[in-house]
Amino acid sequence: RYLVRIRDGHDGVVHLLEAGPWVKSVSIGDKGDIAIEIMDLAEAERRLVAVLANSGFPVVSVVPDRTSLEQVFLEVTR
Repeated sequence: RYLVRIRDGHDGVVHLLEAGPWVKSVSIGDKGDIAIEIMDLAEAERRLVAVLANSGFPVVSVVPDRTSLEQVFLEVTR
């Protein structure tokens, strides 16, 4: 999972990212960060920054989400 922060154009970026075959889901969080669930990590590492750079939207940051062990446990046991 990656978190992306942009200045504006959230809907446009979500639409672009959802088109990626390596993307499982995309959502906008409470603070405006875009959360990207990944199906193929290697492909995401190759393509994510390129998709964002080519989008023309002002990207502030792209970081891997540091999910807590508790969150991982809750997701695995669903």
